[in-house]
Amino acid sequence: MMNIELKALNRSLQADARACRRIGARRAACVRQRDTYFRAPAGRLKLRETAAGKAELVVYVRPDAPRARACRYALLPVADPAPLRRLLGACLGTLGEVRKTRRVYLWRGVRIHLDEVRGLGACIELEAVLTRGKTPRLARTQLAFLCKAFGIRAADIARGSYLDLGAGRGGALRPATSKLKAGA
Repeated sequence: MMNIELKALNRSLQADARACRRIGARRAACVRQRDTYFRAPAGRLKLRETAAGKAELVVYVRPDAPRARACRYALLPVADPAPLRRLLGACLGTLGEVRKTRRVYLWRGVRIHLDEVRGLGACIELEAVLTRGKTPRLARTQLAFLCKAFGIRAADIARGSYLDLGAGRGGALRPATSKLKAGA
């Protein structure tokens, strides 16, 4: 699957929620999430767990750049995440963990995530999923409209993941865990 996405920092979630109402975005959910990132030879690999007990393994590849960018991803539902988290951590190594509360709004095939990220603060993520009939050009046009509607400036746009952003601020992450020891 593929989407065009961007993240922006230093937000007012209240102002962003008002902007969602102004443009007619529909509130779809509010979830608490824990994303555990693992070392991967290419792209990123994370296990996403929600407070509601749902989990999925997410692998994605996208450039780190402060702009809207294409992201290729795959999702795999996970029935029992705890043993998988331990196994992946032991085999690959854990890079860190990001915890957030995410308010999800939907607007014309775009997912608007109003995120409160532990240790990082208020952020917004826009994801235009490329489904049948939605081209990258249309997705970028939608994101440009939303950037204007939300007052997102080029300087606000993040270049990496929340994990990357939290690493320099201390608090969004837990320390990396060790890999399996030889002979263990």
